[in-house]
Amino acid sequence: MSHFEPFQIDNKTYLTLRHAADIIGGYVSHVTLGTWAKRGHTPWNLDLDIKVQPIVNHDPHALARRDKRIVISEASTLLLKRVLSQCRQNPNRPMKFTNDELAMLRAASLCS
Repeated sequence: MSHFEPFQIDNKTYLTLRHAADIIGGYVSHVTLGTWAKRGHTPWNLDLDIKVQPIVNHDPHALARRDKRIVISEASTLLLKRVLSQCRQNPNRPMKFTNDELAMLRAASLCS
């Protein structure tokens, strides 16, 4: 699947949610990442650097046309990848976090 090139906004690099989920790997899907992005933070209260960008050009084959797209900073993407890879030993488990995992993720996020 092709990806949009990263966006440069305020001298920071931002990625689409699908591209960010691919970078993070099997630890999170783009749908889950989208849910977190809409809230602005993860279930363990790690704030995410999110921007909402207008869509200027649409894919001519797109079934639905949106006015806006959520993008996430490269720094937030890499932080999520690092924290999840350290604390989530089995990425194939369902995304429902246990209380112990949430506590471990909070502690790992504070150390970052």
